[in-house]
Amino acid sequence: MLWASQMEQGFSASIWASYKQWEERGCQVRKGEKGTPIVYWGTVDIEPDDDNEDASKRMFVRYSHVFNADQV
Repeated sequence: MLWASQMEQGFSASIWASYKQWEERGCQVRKGEKGTPIVYWGTVDIEPDDDNEDASKRMFVRYSHVFNADQV
């Protein structure tokens, strides 16, 4: 999806990061720039609470916006 967004918006860079990640690298997203939405799916291991339960995995989803390097 980010590749398609890069082509559509005419960005030359293929580097993406969140606002906070750019800030941590000493960069500033330009005023008025709009982020590209992303969805991250992952799993987390759940430890059993007592002896009767087995360890299991749970899925989670995280929604965020990222900015291309051409926007900073």
